[in-house]
Amino acid sequence: METVRLDGRDWVTVADAAELGNVRAVTIYQNIRRGRLHGRLYMRRLAVPLDEVMALWPADEPEVY
Repeated sequence: METVRLDGRDWVTVADAAELGNVRAVTIYQNIRRGRLHGRLYMRRLAVPLDEVMALWPADEPEVY
């Protein structure tokens, strides 16, 4: 996964965001369209802020044994 730092925030591609959130790419696009995620073109690719992705789909807590 490659992040790009723009305007003080880390941004990732839609494909990387979907993988991080464990959702399909279409879900990322739907959330951009609904205003839950910001989308920005970077080098002809749509990118979303990493912090917003992590807020919507937080990583699972590790299992405690």
